[in-house]
Amino acid sequence: MTDEALVGNVVAWAGRKQRAVDAAVLESVLRARGPGAGVGRWPPGSVVDLLLVRWPKSQEELPEQETLASTLETFWRFLRATGLMAHGSAEPKALLREFGRAAVRLWVPGSPEQAVSEDLAWFSPSSPAKTATAIRRSVFILKCLWLADWVGEGVATSDRGFPPVGTLHDVVDYDVVEPDLMWLACVRGGLIEVTAGRAVQVCGRPHSDEEWVHLGLQLVVSLLLCLDLDNRDPALYALAGLWHPGFNGWEEDELAEGWWRSEHNRAGHRAQSGDRERSADAAYGALILLEELGVLDEPAGGGRRFAPTALGHDVALAVMHLGLQGAFLEDTA
Repeated sequence: MTDEALVGNVVAWAGRKQRAVDAAVLESVLRARGPGAGVGRWPPGSVVDLLLVRWPKSQEELPEQETLASTLETFWRFLRATGLMAHGSAEPKALLREFGRAAVRLWVPGSPEQAVSEDLAWFSPSSPAKTATAIRRSVFILKCLWLADWVGEGVATSDRGFPPVGTLHDVVDYDVVEPDLMWLACVRGGLIEVTAGRAVQVCGRPHSDEEWVHLGLQLVVSLLLCLDLDNRDPALYALAGLWHPGFNGWEEDELAEGWWRSEHNRAGHRAQSGDRERSADAAYGALILLEELGVLDEPAGGGRRFAPTALGHDVALAVMHLGLQGAFLEDTA
């Protein structure tokens, strides 16, 4: 069967089953895989091979993530339903999970150059007890809780939703995270609510581990989304380190060198106006920020390595999922 006939059959089947498929994208998939791969052979690892090995070599234009995912899913289900899926191929659900892991390398800004973990256990959150312990030690989260307590039953706000100019600088210790950013994180994270020119504390301090985890993740991710690109991109790059198999943390010089060489670094060696000192400062700032958030632990016992915490693992998971949905593609600060 020719590729043209195969694509026609898939499109017709998808129409009957009311499934999404893009004929042009499916044609690109078939061209990228080449005749030697076998139309119906999709064993474990074949999606990673398609996206990270064959596709870059094929020079085919990379489609939108959702379009490629839905087209592949329909194709795999067509193969399974018509008996064309070869023996030893993975189930469509397993192939979709593999697509998600491989997609990190293609669609998430700051994605690592090394392989994303293939250990399925890595994609599960840490235990609530471990994450809650890290959250209770987070300087940033404790400051957010203090800020919410200060707001209490009400504080007047401007038309922009902030307390009077200068107020936050007087009440918040802001050696790492600017007060305005902390305020935005508290509002977006659900700790403070602003309506009709007044801010109020929405809820008190959490009690159970699960409540601590929910609030902590909301606040940390909200802050990352509020950062400007110059601060967010190096922080995302550092977080992406947690996606590596066996990752045990960053040393300052190690992160500075990796960030300098990253294609996502607008001050890096690939940029027209590369600035190594500015790049190194951004990398160090990312380490200090992630330590303040509780994502990384400061080096202990005279060591130099900033090690990931249980909260760091869960934040890395959240960033991965949000990144695959396009949350970090633009400056949303």
